[in-house]
Amino acid sequence: NARSAQFFLEHALAFVAELSLRLVKAFGRFVELGKRDYYANTHVGLRPFRRNVSYFGVDLDQLVAGQPELAQNLMRELAALFADETFRPLPYRAFEARRIGDAFRLMQQSGHIGKIVVTPPDARELAPGTSARPMRVDARGWHVITGGTSGFGLATAAWLADRGAKRLALVSRSGPASVEAQGEIEALRVRGIDVRTCACDVSDGAALGKLLAKLRRVHPIKGIVHAAMVLDDALIANLDAERIGTVLRPKADGAANLDRVTRGDKLDYFLMYSSVTTLLGNAGQAAYVAANAYLEGLAQQRRAQGRPALAVRWGAIRDTGVLARNAKTGADLARRSGATGLRARDALDMLAAAMSERDASNEAVLTVAPIDWGLAAAGLAVLKTPLFGDIRAAREPATAPDALDLDTIVPTLDDPAALALIARHLKAEMGAILRLAPEDIDARRSLADLGMDSLMAMELRLAVHRKLGIELPITAIADGLSVEAVGRKVLARMRSRTAGGSVQHDLAEKHAADLPDAERLQTLIVEIDRTASAREAAE
Repeated sequence: NARSAQFFLEHALAFVAELSLRLVKAFGRFVELGKRDYYANTHVGLRPFRRNVSYFGVDLDQLVAGQPELAQNLMRELAALFADETFRPLPYRAFEARRIGDAFRLMQQSGHIGKIVVTPPDARELAPGTSARPMRVDARGWHVITGGTSGFGLATAAWLADRGAKRLALVSRSGPASVEAQGEIEALRVRGIDVRTCACDVSDGAALGKLLAKLRRVHPIKGIVHAAMVLDDALIANLDAERIGTVLRPKADGAANLDRVTRGDKLDYFLMYSSVTTLLGNAGQAAYVAANAYLEGLAQQRRAQGRPALAVRWGAIRDTGVLARNAKTGADLARRSGATGLRARDALDMLAAAMSERDASNEAVLTVAPIDWGLAAAGLAVLKTPLFGDIRAAREPATAPDALDLDTIVPTLDDPAALALIARHLKAEMGAILRLAPEDIDARRSLADLGMDSLMAMELRLAVHRKLGIELPITAIADGLSVEAVGRKVLARMRSRTAGGSVQHDLAEKHAADLPDAERLQTLIVEIDRTASAREAAE
C-alpha cells in the first residue's frame, strides 16, 4: 500500500545519503549544493556523523541574493586561488556548439571524466540574417546572369537587384521566353535598374567573348552567375553522343567559356549553379549530373588559382523553374530523393548569408538542399555509402513504424496483437536513441538494463508524443520498466483516447496490473516521490 511504499522510499533515500557521507574522511566536510533533497525533505541518519563529519547545505542562489558582498569576496578568493594554481580546473571535454548532440550522447553513455563543456558558436555560424556584414554587390558594374531571362536565373536577377545591383545583363539563347518573364524584367526597369536581355549561346566562346567585350565598353563586369541549363532526361541505355552533348554544352562548355573570357576582369564573385544530384544522383539524369560535376571541379580549380568561384548544389526550387512548371516531376523527385523543396528567394537568401561570411574560406562548393533523409534512404542506395555515414548515424534508423496509422490499426486488434505492434514501434524508437538495431532489443528487459538513462527516457517520451500523439508521464518510462511495460501504458492511453474514457480504458489499464512486483513498486515509488515533492513545494 501507499504507506508501505512511503516507508520504503524514505529508508532507501536515507541509505543512499548515508553511503555518500561514508565517503567523507573523518573530520571532513560534506557540502551539499543540490536543492532537490531539501524540497523533498529527505531524511539523513546521524550514524555517519560519529566520525566528526560536518554537513553543510549551501544554496548559492540565496547566497548571491542575500549576501552579495560575501559572494563577491568568495569569488575573488576563488579567482586568486585559480590564478596561483592552488586550485586547478576540473577535467573536462569541450564540444563545439554544432556538436551539442554528441555532447549529450557522451553524457548519456557516461563516457566522460569531469565536466562536459559546450563552447558558444562563432558569430559566423549564426543563423542567416544575423550577419553583421549583409551581402551587397557593386552598383557600378555589370552583373551577368546566363540563363537569366526565365526561371531561377530571373529570380537571381531580382535578388541581386535587391542587394544593390544597378546593371544586369541577362543572357540566354533567345531572350525572354514568356510574357510573365517580360513583365518581371519591366518591373526591374521601373525600379531604375539597367536591365539588358542579350541573345547569346554561352557554349559559343567567340560569341560570348564579343558580348562581354561590348558590355565592358560601357561598365566593368563585376559578377558572373552561370545558371544556363538544358534537360534531356533518359536512361543511359537510351543516350547517344548528341543527347549527352545537348545537356553538357550549356553548362560545361558555357562555364569553361565564362572562365576563359573573364580572366582579365576583376570579379567580385563567380557563381555556378550546380545541383544536389551530384551528391545523390537522379534516375535519367546522368548527363545533367556529369555537367554539374564539371562545374564543381572548375570552381575548385579557380579557387586553387586564387580566383573567385563558388558552385552551389541547389536542391529542389519549388516556386520557379522546371519543378514549378511540372508539379508531377517535383512530386516524383520528393518521393524518390526526399528533396522537400525551397522557395527561390529563401534559397538565395541562404546563399547570401553564406557568401557574406566566405571571404576567408577555401571551399569552392556549397550545398543548399533541404532533404527528408528518411524518405531519401528508401529510394537512394548512395546513402548507404561511407560518405553519408554521419547522416545515417544521426537519423532514426527505423522508418516502417512511421508509415503505420496506429490510431486506425490498434482499435481493430485484440490486446496481444496491439501490444506486439506498439512494442515494435517502441523498439524502433529505442534503437534510434540507443544506437542499437531494433531486433537486438529485448522487450522484456528493463530500460535501465538496456542502458537508457533519464535523458534517453525523456527522448523516448518525446518520440512517443511526436509519433503517436500520446503524452506519457515521465513515470511511465522510469527505470525498471521494460518495453513491454511501456507498451501496455501506451495501449492504455490509446484505448482511453479511442473510447473516450469508457470501459475499454479500464480493461487496458488492467493489463498494467500484470506487471512484475518490482516494476509496480518502482512506478509507485517514483509517483509517490513526485507527489511528495509537489506537496512540499506547495507548502
